[in-house]
Parts: sequence; C-alpha cells; structure tokens
Amino acid sequence: MRAVMPEKRPSDNVKLSVDFPQEDEFAVGNMFPMAYYYFFHFPDQYARFYQEFARLQVRPARRRRWQSNYQKLLAKALLNTQKPRAVFKNPVNTVRLPILLEMYPEARFIYLYRNPIVVYLSTKKFFLSLFPTLQFQSTTESQIVSLILDVFVKMYRDYEADKARLQPARLLEISFEEFEKDPMGHLEMIYDQLQLSDFAQARPFFEAYIRSQESYEKTATR
Repeated sequence: MRAVMPEKRPSDNVKLSVDFPQEDEFAVGNMFPMAYYYFFHFPDQYARFYQEFARLQVRPARRRRWQSNYQKLLAKALLNTQKPRAVFKNPVNTVRLPILLEMYPEARFIYLYRNPIVVYLSTKKFFLSLFPTLQFQSTTESQIVSLILDVFVKMYRDYEADKARLQPARLLEISFEEFEKDPMGHLEMIYDQLQLSDFAQARPFFEAYIRSQESYEKTATR
C-alpha cells in the first residue's frame, strides 16, 4: 500500500501516509464483510449497504457478529496505543448511535458539521475521482450525484432522530467553520464539556501540530 499511495489526497490536498490515523471503517472492512464502504466497489448496492452495514438493520445474529468484531478492533487499537481511551473518527458512526450506546454507554461523541453545500461539492469531487479506481460496477455522474444526495438526507434524518438518546453531556456539536477560526479555543471547550483529561498537558502538542499545518492550502471543491 505504501508503494501505491499518493502523497496527498486528490480531493482536498491532505497529506497521506500508511502511518497516519485513518477512518476505522476501512479496518472494519478488512476484518469482516459488514463494512458500509463496500459501496465504493458496488455502488448499485449502496442503499442496502446503508441499511445493513451502517444502520445495522440485520438479523440479531449478524448484528452480534458486527458488535463482536468491532469490539475486537477497538481493543486492538487500545492495546496498540497503550492508552486508556481511544478517539475514533468514522463518518458512518454518525448513524450508529443506538448500537454504539448499547456497546459503550459511557462513550462521548463529537459531531462536527459543515456547510451542506460545501459538503456536497467536496463529496462529489471526491467520489468522481475515487469511484473509477475502486468500482466493480459501472456508474454515471448522475448516479453518483443521486447516491450522494440520498445518503446525505438519510444520514442527517437518522442522526437527528437518534441523538435524543444521548445525554447532553455526552454529545458536543461543533461547526467546522467556527472550529477553523479558533481551533485551540474549541479544543479546550471539547476537553471541558466532555470532561476529558487536563487540557494544559495536551495544549503544547496541539499547538505544535497547528503550527505544522500553517503551509496547508485547500484545493477548490469544484
């Protein structure tokens, strides 16, 4: 993978490396055949994958299998880092709140939302460049656009319905645009509201990383 991976993501110019953190949905797909990202290979099946692998509306035995394997994945991550807490970034988990709360009732969630027009344009650009490299089924631009809009509506609808299950102290919703303006202020707010460890100890690491990204330039969304 290291030999063929580009240095930056074509869609947004973000640096890539096999050593960098990545969405755990990719690891899910490597461990067992119940990952929503399989729709990149089979776009005609995206609606079924959303219901079965994102919403986990499957038979109880398959649901338990997903839970067991996901728990193994998280346990391996904690073992690898030797830390008491893991942070996972997975867009698919936006619509898995019920099952995640069932498995981890003490979990805390950060919901980072963005201007929906920018989300649509960025996703469209990303998918149009990505699908030809992965898909086993031919698809057109109009089909990809329909897929994006359909999933966008379903995901936001399901999230809004599910988040009522969460105690207010366990969910923090943040505007991406506001986070960009003041990342350190928002990071401190996250630590405070979600009752994480001492932010003063983490501050130097965050400051060093933010400085390292000063030369980053976004690519156009279209």
